[in-house]
Amino acid sequence: IASRSFKIVGNEFQMDGKPFQIMSGAFHYFRQHPDYWEDTIKKMANGGMNVIETYVAWNLHEPVKGKFNWTGMADIERFIKIVQKYNLYLILRPGPFICAEWDFGGLPYWLLREENIVFRTSDPVYMKHVTDYMTVLLKKVAPYMYHRGGPIIMVQVENEYGWYNKCDHTYMGLLCDLTESILGNETLMFTNDGAYEGNLQCGNIIPRAYASVDFGAG
Repeated sequence: IASRSFKIVGNEFQMDGKPFQIMSGAFHYFRQHPDYWEDTIKKMANGGMNVIETYVAWNLHEPVKGKFNWTGMADIERFIKIVQKYNLYLILRPGPFICAEWDFGGLPYWLLREENIVFRTSDPVYMKHVTDYMTVLLKKVAPYMYHRGGPIIMVQVENEYGWYNKCDHTYMGLLCDLTESILGNETLMFTNDGAYEGNLQCGNIIPRAYASVDFGAG
């Protein structure tokens, strides 16, 4: 397992030192009844995918502060194990804000009860809750990192942060610190933003995480 690595070298992805082409499809586990997960993942594998990417919805996993849900539709470990069963790899996008056309971008409603909280920033009140949640989540998925024998090859930091008006690079750095401290320094992290200069300047945390862009057919 120690020899397993997933990196970006030059202009290519490399798995264990060999070029790797990502053929990925999005499948957000929380949008489908878990009884159908395996059927969908099997179809993706048969369709030629070698990677699945998924967001992680905070409000699903911590609906009440300090009370976590990892069963049924929230059983992310079961989802990861099925991905691995079909010899697929996983790109994990844990947020904490995911957008994803999901209520409040996945942030739990109880955060709104905090006076003077500043969302998606290095604000201590916000970061305290983020750290509490992300610590539990990341420890749960840590055994499934590629360098530890699992299928998770990449982890996204935040989501399209460049569209947000705070441009708080300290916040992004804190998320990187938290991710690496639990998942390991071998973790390949990346950000995702719109393909615009302003987006990239505010959303990236180079060289901590690789900057990627999303775009439409236009």
